[in-house]
This record gives sequence, structure tokens and C-alpha cells, in this order.
Amino acid sequence: MPTIGFFGRELTSRYPRGMERLGRAVAERLVCDPSFHCVNLESILLDQRTPTFVSSPLKGWLDSHPLHNVYLGWDAGITAAALQVLPPLSIPLVARVYGSLKQMLQRRIGSAAPASSSSEPSSNRYIGINELDFCVTFDPENPLIRLDWENASTRLITIIHDTIPLRIFEGPTWKPIKFRTAISTVVLRSHKLMCVSQSTERDLHYFFPHSRGKTIVASPSSNLRDPRPASAAGLKSVVQRHIPGLNPDVPYFVFIGALERRKNLSNLLRACRWLARESEVPKFQLVLAGTATYLRNFRHLIDSVRNRVPVHIAGYLNDEAIPELIGNATALVMPSLWEGFGIPLVEAMQLGTLVVTSDISSLPEVAGDVGIYCDPYDHRSIAKALKLALTLSPEDRQVRIEAGKRRAAEFSYERFVGTLRKLIAEA
Repeated sequence: MPTIGFFGRELTSRYPRGMERLGRAVAERLVCDPSFHCVNLESILLDQRTPTFVSSPLKGWLDSHPLHNVYLGWDAGITAAALQVLPPLSIPLVARVYGSLKQMLQRRIGSAAPASSSSEPSSNRYIGINELDFCVTFDPENPLIRLDWENASTRLITIIHDTIPLRIFEGPTWKPIKFRTAISTVVLRSHKLMCVSQSTERDLHYFFPHSRGKTIVASPSSNLRDPRPASAAGLKSVVQRHIPGLNPDVPYFVFIGALERRKNLSNLLRACRWLARESEVPKFQLVLAGTATYLRNFRHLIDSVRNRVPVHIAGYLNDEAIPELIGNATALVMPSLWEGFGIPLVEAMQLGTLVVTSDISSLPEVAGDVGIYCDPYDHRSIAKALKLALTLSPEDRQVRIEAGKRRAAEFSYERFVGTLRKLIAEA
């Protein structure tokens, strides 16, 4: 029975995004497979002759650590607060000092043995790197990847989401050189690289030619668990709790994701302002749902658009609110400048909502013939796509909705995990 190690800190977060959700879905499926012995690698002892982890049974760890773990949110909270307060020119220096202090703290925590009570036996135990048959990681920037994996018997399998930091500059906190170094190390030390889309695989081959021969494509799926059909009553509840200004009787577009530059919010807002000038277009609203770390970059534009179009900032929403918000929307809008996959598109199609998205990167891969496409660099193209979604006849809308549900059913975590099982069996 092969022993597979997971890094628990990659499987939980205060504000889980695609990486944590994908890791969680894979871990929960593998841990239920009796043919594997899955362990959580909690920390590492640095003073051992060979790298040694403090490990615990993965199933028990997953049961006691929910995906939305508020106790792991201190880092994101400090970062968000700093970005709102610090002058832009000081951010790179402060980020460098803060990163050094955080690494020192992590090393001290990692090198300490876990405390245990004599009255309560602990399930933690030490496990050497060579006792692991496989290790699966979802974060290429995990510092533990710097270990000497290529000289150990353990096979490292890394899931690659995207190479966006090498394509788009997000701001002072963006570190493309650090990212390039991390991915280069991952490519060197991984036995296999699982890319979430053909677009990501192409990018990986382009930026890191030595990754050829190690990659395989496996697409993730929707993160919604047993989604119920959206209802007007459910939307009313979401509005009351999270978006009090939203009028449920007026059509609205919804954006799901972190409010970052690469998500192309500036052109989306310009498109809404441009579209609102057309007299034959019905009134509509825009809902922005996601972590607002970089919201201040768009504040001035949002205020100017609100003169014509109601813009509602919902913040990060829980998994109960998201299906109602997407399911009742006119369309989900994702005009990103680049994406590794595009899970919100799958969720929208699964819930019977139209999708308006960019015609570049992995997004056409996901939406297929169902999506309403636009040029993300042209706000007028985005506006035309929004107008089409608003003015579709009921018959054409229903045809697209049914096609979207069939398209969403083509993506499955069972297939993704099946590909991972195959890699393990062939190693």
C-alpha cells in the first residue's frame, strides 16, 4: 500500500481560492481509497540527518480542519491591512522584511517537536522522506519543495495551476523572479507535473522547456457541493445578509473572484458604463464578489460607473451564498486577462447561468461552444457580449443553458483523481 503525503496547510485557508479547493477535493477523495495510506505532513524537523516530517493521519486532520479555516487567516489579514495603509513606494521594502520574518518564524515552528500531553496520546509521528512513496503538492512556492526530492525514493507530483506571474504584472507585491525560480525548482524535482488545462501546459513548456515529457493535463471541476436549484427566496436571503443594496427584480451580472488587476475589472467597469448609455438596453446591475485586497485600485472607477450602473461589492461569500448569487444572475462575467483554468465558469454552467468570458488562455477550453466571448483588452467588445446576454430571446437562452449543463458535466474531480491514481500506479 503506497504512502502518500499531503501538506495540510495547502488544503485550508481563511479565504480559500482555486488552489486550496482543488487540493481539498483531491485529498478527500484519495483518503477514502483503501488502496492508499494518506498522511498529513504538518511540519519538518530540520536538525535530522535526513529530512523528517511530523505527520498525522490525513483523514483525522481533514475532519478537524475545515476548508474555511479562520485560524490560518492572519497572514492574509495582515497583508490586506498593509496594502490599504502603506504608501505604494514602501510596499516592496516592507514586503521583503515581512517575508524574511515570516520565514524565520516558520523555520522555528517547523523545527520544534509537537507538544503532546501524557494523558492524551497523540496520533502524530515522525516519518522520514524516504518512507513516503509519493508526495502531492498544489503550491509550487511551498518552501519544502526545496528539499532534496530528486535524491530521495519519494516521487513528487505537483499540480500546476498557471504561470500568470510570468505573463502579467499585478503590482508591487508581484514577484515574477521568485515565481520563476520556484517553478524551475518544481520542474527539476517533480516526477510528474499535472497541469489543469492545455493552456497551462503550453505556458509551462514555453517558459520552462525542460518540463516537456513530465506534464499531463487533468481538468478540475466545480467546487459546489450538492448545489440546489437557485430560487428567488434563496437570493432574497443572500441579499439581506450580504448585499443589502441589490435589487432582486433588476437583472444583474455577477463576477466571482479576487478583485485583482489580472481579472480585468477596469475594462469590465468601463464596459458597463459604455453599455448603460444605450437606450434600448434594459437596466442592469453588477455584483463583484471576492476578496477585496486590491479594491483601492478600482475605487475611483467604481465611483464613476455608479453614476449610471449600480455596482455592489459583496466581498468574499461563503459556499451557501455563491450558488444562489450565480444561479439567479443574468450571466457570470469573467473577462480575465489570463487564467489557468476558470472554475467559476463550470459552476455557472452547472447552475444554468450564461457565461461571458475572454477568448484567450484556458477560458475557451472551459466554456467551449457555450460561452459568449469577448476581447478582454477592448471594453466595447465586453459591452457587446454583455448586451447579447441581456437581450437573448428566452428560447436561445434556454438552448445555451441546457448546453452549458451538458458542458459542465464533462468536468469531474473523479476523472482528475483517476488521472492521479494512474500516475501513481505507473510510477
